[in-house]
Amino acid sequence: LKPRKFKDADKALAAISEIYDAHIGYLQEGFRQFGTGKLKPGRVSACYPYISVTTELPRGTDSRYSYGFVSRPGSFMTTLTRPDIFDRYYQRQIELLIKNHGMPVEVGVSTTPIPIHFALGENFHLERDLSAKQIQDMPQYFDVPNLDIMDDEIANATYVREEGKPGPLSLFNAPRVDLSLQRLKHYCGSDAHHFQNYVIFTNYQFYIDEFVKIAKTKAKSRGFAGFIEPDTRKRLPQMPAYHLKRDDGSGITMINIGVGPSNAKTITDHLAVMRPEAWLMIGHC
Repeated sequence: LKPRKFKDADKALAAISEIYDAHIGYLQEGFRQFGTGKLKPGRVSACYPYISVTTELPRGTDSRYSYGFVSRPGSFMTTLTRPDIFDRYYQRQIELLIKNHGMPVEVGVSTTPIPIHFALGENFHLERDLSAKQIQDMPQYFDVPNLDIMDDEIANATYVREEGKPGPLSLFNAPRVDLSLQRLKHYCGSDAHHFQNYVIFTNYQFYIDEFVKIAKTKAKSRGFAGFIEPDTRKRLPQMPAYHLKRDDGSGITMINIGVGPSNAKTITDHLAVMRPEAWLMIGHC
């Protein structure tokens, strides 16, 4: 697909979803054939969509927002993933970029491969569904996670822009986001799409117990979309999460982070890719 330019956020988001869905479908079909031994020799590779914007002059922005604009003239780009989770977030960011700078955004196919692990979703387990030989052979056919590009240089303000290349348009690139989505499932026992925009951390179970009581009552009220908690029939995950959901994501997620600052650091590193509106710690850490 050739890069396309848009001055409409909804159309830009649709193009992002079109690229992502097509490439994920291609990888999943290749993996299905690989699992049944029917995949022909050769690489099966597909890349993330990207979005970029180029500005010649800084434009006046709404000072109430700390996002939705670039701070200086130039070209800026980022790779994107999971529009099924981030659709509202992407739409709002793109809308503000177009509004604040009066320039179109460009959507196309990046050169960053989608690792096969991230194309299969949070609930797929390679070790369960493939033989040891198949797992060993996977890198011959598919792209696998590259930790060299999954860092926090941008968020930590240590990123150095290479001359002639666009600047970053987001704090996290697509592979880094995908890694964290899988880690959230691992640590919290919840699929990423359940996490809400307002997050409470605690390390006291009695806070969790009270939240569960309140949430189960509230979930039946108008304006709420339900309550999600870990499956108590199984062993609880390391940092179980409980979600009082709203359709627009403006509900509350509560996470029992257990004991120790290492847990707090780990979960906030991964939860940051969800771009929550606020988080709050109650109890001791």
